[in-house]
Amino acid sequence: MANGAGSIQARLDAARSSRFVGREAELELIGAALERDVPPFSVVHVHGPPGIGKSSLLAEIATRAAGVPRTVVRISGREIDPSTAGVEEAIADALGARNGQPARPADSPRLLLMIDTYEALGALDRWVRDQLVPSLADDALVILASRLPPSPDWRLDRGWAELLRELPLRDLPDQEARSLLSMHDVPPEHHDQILEATGGHPLAVELAAGAWRDSSANGWDASVDPRVMGDLLGAFLDGVPSGTHREALEAASFTGVATEELLRSALDTPDPGALFDWLRTLSFTEPTSRGLAVHDLVRELLLADLHWRNPDRFAQLHEAVTLHLEERMARSSGPARRRAMLDLLQLYRFNPVTRGFYDWSDPEAMHVEPALETDHDAIVAMTREHEGDESARVARYWLDRQPEVFRVFRRPDAAEPAGFVANLLLDQPGDEINEDPIAAAAWRHVRAHGALRAGERIRIMRFWVAADT
Repeated sequence: MANGAGSIQARLDAARSSRFVGREAELELIGAALERDVPPFSVVHVHGPPGIGKSSLLAEIATRAAGVPRTVVRISGREIDPSTAGVEEAIADALGARNGQPARPADSPRLLLMIDTYEALGALDRWVRDQLVPSLADDALVILASRLPPSPDWRLDRGWAELLRELPLRDLPDQEARSLLSMHDVPPEHHDQILEATGGHPLAVELAAGAWRDSSANGWDASVDPRVMGDLLGAFLDGVPSGTHREALEAASFTGVATEELLRSALDTPDPGALFDWLRTLSFTEPTSRGLAVHDLVRELLLADLHWRNPDRFAQLHEAVTLHLEERMARSSGPARRRAMLDLLQLYRFNPVTRGFYDWSDPEAMHVEPALETDHDAIVAMTREHEGDESARVARYWLDRQPEVFRVFRRPDAAEPAGFVANLLLDQPGDEINEDPIAAAAWRHVRAHGALRAGERIRIMRFWVAADT
């Protein structure tokens, strides 16, 4: 079988390499090691969520290694028998196909052994670490590509702490993602739409580019195209054990982070510990100080798909998570209350009225807190800047009467507020009927449709102003 120059495989490899973008830091690190007689490290563990480009990186490394030279062997954990004999046979077969005769990896000079989808060989991890890799010559380099990071035993062993390099793969930076779109013949004027929907995730970019190219419909939206969502979710959700596990993942996707308490409230389950433990094992969740964060792209894909597939279930989960966060706000104070408020704010990104009012790409870029008296002049000034003198007068009126309803947004590195909101609370008509035309209109609406009952109030989202827009 022809696998060298002049084969279709060679043409495939060249075509794939021509469409490879980014990962320069990773390629530089591995390339420098491959050129050394004895690499400074013996194992590279590449990991990241599905579609992030692990296999593409391995293919590019193999292409570049051809000029070093190296004895390149690449196998996939998904395609071989998950046993020690199965791995040894797969490596021997690859070496035999390359050299024309059976060979042992320990006897192969300057070996570059790459094992893709390494997570499929999880039961063999100890054998790989303690027997397979140590048996190789000291000039060998092993690259493991997995959805999961290295097991703790790799990090706790003092020897491997020196000879292991861990390479987590992230989404492509903006410019590299745009280069990938250009390779797929997407005009620059459409890049922003696709990147907003995909966040620079390589597989998502490629799928969205293909769907855009094949679609002749005006107003095509990458974020809701069922083809894009279906293909990506198929990759991310491969192996989800049950519908309950998927619901746990969907509930966790509504907010920035997931906790056992959130799962207990949203799914009405008395013991969410097993579901939370399962979420921790996923390649697209990450532990933070407040709980488990779900990868942004997975969050948006799951919820867009749920809204498209089962809008009633979407509404039920949305309401359950909202009630959970409101209860959390009610029983907390200080930073914990502000954090709950920001999590609750995240739910408004699904509201067709309010989703255009925020930049949802970086919710941690600023925090929300009650306005201080020293903020009042800035609030009035930004209102005058964007809404005029009359609106600024009304803002001052409410600052004097309900200062507690004003919330300001602050960036970590700035003292001045970046914007503010004010949600008025009214229980009976007062002099605001003469001072604020919006409040007056609200009271007219109430009178026309029935007076407030005992204990009821009306809330008016009266101001929503940013300093620079």
